Amino acid sequence: MKKKLIRRLKKTKAGAWIIKKIRAHRRDKMCLELSKNAVVKEKQIIFSAFSGRLYACSPKAIYEYMLNDPKFDDYTFIWAFTKPDQKQHLFHNDRTILVKYHTKEFFKYLSTSKYWIFNFRTPPYFAKREDQIFVQCWHGTPLKRIGMDIQVDGNAATKVSDVHKQYLDVGEKCNYFISPSAYATKCFISSFGLDRLHKENVIIEQGYPRNASLFTATEEKLEKIRQELNIPKGKKVILYCPTFRDDQYKKGVGHTYQLGVNLLRLKEKLPKDCFLLLRLHYLVSNNIDISQFKGFAVDVSHYDDVNDLYLVSDLLVTDYSSVFFDFLNTRKKIILYVYDREDYLSSRGIYRDLSSFPFPIVECMDDVIREINLPKNYDDEALIKEFCPYDDADATHRICQRVLLNRSLGTKEGKIKDNGKENIFIDAGRLANNGITASLKNLLNTIDRDKKNYYLLFSNKAVRRNLDNLKELSELVNYYCSKGVTNMTIRQKVWKTLYNMNLIHTERYMKYMKKPLRYELKRMFGDARVDSIVQFSGYGNQRINLFSTFEGNKVIYVHAGRDQHP
Repeated sequence: MKKKLIRRLKKTKAGAWIIKKIRAHRRDKMCLELSKNAVVKEKQIIFSAFSGRLYACSPKAIYEYMLNDPKFDDYTFIWAFTKPDQKQHLFHNDRTILVKYHTKEFFKYLSTSKYWIFNFRTPPYFAKREDQIFVQCWHGTPLKRIGMDIQVDGNAATKVSDVHKQYLDVGEKCNYFISPSAYATKCFISSFGLDRLHKENVIIEQGYPRNASLFTATEEKLEKIRQELNIPKGKKVILYCPTFRDDQYKKGVGHTYQLGVNLLRLKEKLPKDCFLLLRLHYLVSNNIDISQFKGFAVDVSHYDDVNDLYLVSDLLVTDYSSVFFDFLNTRKKIILYVYDREDYLSSRGIYRDLSSFPFPIVECMDDVIREINLPKNYDDEALIKEFCPYDDADATHRICQRVLLNRSLGTKEGKIKDNGKENIFIDAGRLANNGITASLKNLLNTIDRDKKNYYLLFSNKAVRRNLDNLKELSELVNYYCSKGVTNMTIRQKVWKTLYNMNLIHTERYMKYMKKPLRYELKRMFGDARVDSIVQFSGYGNQRINLFSTFEGNKVIYVHAGRDQHP
């Protein structure tokens, strides 16, 4: 009866909104309770790859290394999956627990695990405790701009400011950030706001653990992969890995993809010994039916470990995907098929000009077919030294030594960098076209910004209509977008409503709300060092009450000729 009612409610806009709010409330209540009562277990580690979609990438490599190292025999491992039942067959030990991603059990283990080892973002509404360690593995060397480096507001799924706060949340929380090269380090520092947070030294530039398998695979393993993928013997294997497009997004479904290659034409024109592996980006939600091409092509989009595909492929065809950086380790041929080059680059942007790479770059099917038939005729040794200098069979060992055993590698020590300057966060309000915003612009233009670190603090929802002012101010100082919504129980939300209706006095309200508001500050700032907060507009009781719980220096700047009130 309950499930039937929920299905009926989902069919209406109002019903779907009600269900969303109820689920959010339950989640908020759960997160608050766990944050208060959880006890962190020193030898418990939670892993997740691609938000629970796959058993893959560096989290998998680190997990399997620890599983086979006697030093970690007394550790407990947690793996979070969106569909744990489908992954159960991959685990054959009693020290590993599988949980469903974004459930009560998941958040319970998230709150009690000493280490979080993820390769994607973490839930923004859950605050990491100070005694927990978040290891951000990420999932590739960036080519297309990501996070804070995206400047063009053309994303079909979220506005750029939403993307910025998602990546900044990772920057706030992470204690270690794994990087394969100096190039990737530079991208990560800017795209995750590590420079803004003065956390550049969380970077560990020692190679990707996931790529160790590219140097250790045996012929027996390769044959096992071929059999699992039903690759006929003696075939030339072509791996096609296109990235997702921001403008191909369907509400309620997610990113979709319109296949950029003509499979029928490939089958007709390529030699009979060719076999195609089709691998869509993990964010793409739609399935592409290629059943009519059985014997010539197979969809491997849901195959967990992409490195296995690299190992059994003879060449890679991709576009703007970062997969080619990892594929470089195989020293096999790479073809860039960029049929929508002008449109894509104008809407997204990339860190490195495609013409700087020696790979063949083609824009039509005839040229793709021609290049597949030609042998590799370029030298990629300089690229390997630049983009994957530390990728080798020992990368996982080095990362585990540094992160889990706290042994120095003679590189960056994973400590928050402090430039000695005070960090001042200025709450900017709505940034409306009024005297308050004009006053803030004048102030930021006159103060000496070299003596202190200034951050413009704002709510994305509040400034949505005044993005021009945000852009102008962000050219003067760093900005810091508060993320998500405040976690509250039903009772706390009722108190908030009554307070907004002036039915509860501020003193009584704050006595009751002090703890949840302090939790909200922790969730908002993560591990960022905050020395002072300035509530510049002088308006907005909820923000004023929130910042009043801050234990450092706090100031309300009241305009209209009135005094400042500390």
